[in-house]
Amino acid sequence: MAIVKRMDTAAGRKAGEEPSNVEELKEQLAFRESLLEITNQIHAAKNINEILIDLKDRILSLLKADRITIYVVDGVKREIYSRFKEGDEVGEIRVPISASSISGYVALSGRLVNITDSYDKEELAEIHSELMFDYTWDERTGYKTTQQLVLPIKFDRYTLGVIQLINKIDADSFTEEDEEAAKEISNTLGIAFYNQHKMHRRKPSKFDYLLTNHIITEKELERAVTEARETRNDPVEVLMRNYGVSGKQIGSSLGEFYDCQYIEFDDRRPIPGELLHNLKEAFLKNNLWVPLENVDGRVTILMDDPANLTK
Repeated sequence: MAIVKRMDTAAGRKAGEEPSNVEELKEQLAFRESLLEITNQIHAAKNINEILIDLKDRILSLLKADRITIYVVDGVKREIYSRFKEGDEVGEIRVPISASSISGYVALSGRLVNITDSYDKEELAEIHSELMFDYTWDERTGYKTTQQLVLPIKFDRYTLGVIQLINKIDADSFTEEDEEAAKEISNTLGIAFYNQHKMHRRKPSKFDYLLTNHIITEKELERAVTEARETRNDPVEVLMRNYGVSGKQIGSSLGEFYDCQYIEFDDRRPIPGELLHNLKEAFLKNNLWVPLENVDGRVTILMDDPANLTK
């Protein structure tokens, strides 16, 4: 059911007023049913990727928009990202959380914006003095972005993402009814995003830094751990050999996990002789630690597992 059609048959009626005839009531009920189906699908989604990729067409059809992008906030990088399918591969778009783009501004401000002409600088300036529209995507693809309805995806007071609808079909702008329906969808997405984060929250691991900084994916980490277990190797060796993770990146990840300084290996680094007094080389090799320096009576120890109190 198209919103435009509902607006035509309900000409002159303000939002919230009772429908004037049976046909209009049927159309309104059909619209609500479609909206309910979408919210149920969002709640039933197994992961965020399923929401970002598989549910877009249903939302587009309901709100009669030409394109849609659903973003998730990456708080570490101060960006929002969206995933899309390209053949069998999953690609990713990233946008800074700032006024340098409309979706980035919505993530920054937490405000809904309904824009009639994305190229109208005066219209954008009325929203925010520094707001810009990045038209390089249009130039690259030959597609013209005109109307935009962009709103935050929130849970409680936190912004977890952004939903961006582009170009209203058969109308000059997105309507108040579109805004209300989009708000319902964004509220549902906020609950779903929160639940997904809560469901996947787990104990900190040695490789969280690699995941957070998108050096590897969760699936790659799972495969590496499985391969290490099957071949009786260290996951670190598998990650470096098969997934292109550098020693420095591994070190940064371990340093973050253990909350201590990572020191890169240097076979030319001298160890003060007084620190090795009464320490046997075999003992140090078996226990994988060695003293590095003594500064004001505080000895720095290099070791493989700083959480192992017996060492």
